[in-house]
Amino acid sequence: PHAAIFAAAQKAKKVLAVELSTGEMVEDVDHAVRGTREVWFYGKTGGNVPPPEEVTLEALAVARGEGRKRPLVRLISVPLGSARGGRG
Repeated sequence: PHAAIFAAAQKAKKVLAVELSTGEMVEDVDHAVRGTREVWFYGKTGGNVPPPEEVTLEALAVARGEGRKRPLVRLISVPLGSARGGRG
């Protein structure tokens, strides 16, 4: 649903990805947004669904730039053999 996520993100200043995991989907959200918005992550594990009030508080914190999870940092991967000392 990249197109739907992109379209929805264009109506917002920031995007909060809420997951029942440690961040498997936030990269997909970031990819769908295509760098046009800041993507924040909030996740729970162990099958603990956060109550709506908790998600609302996190969304308000993100809006203020104070979310518990910092904005997603894009990591750059370098294929083996192309970095210093790599195998070629």
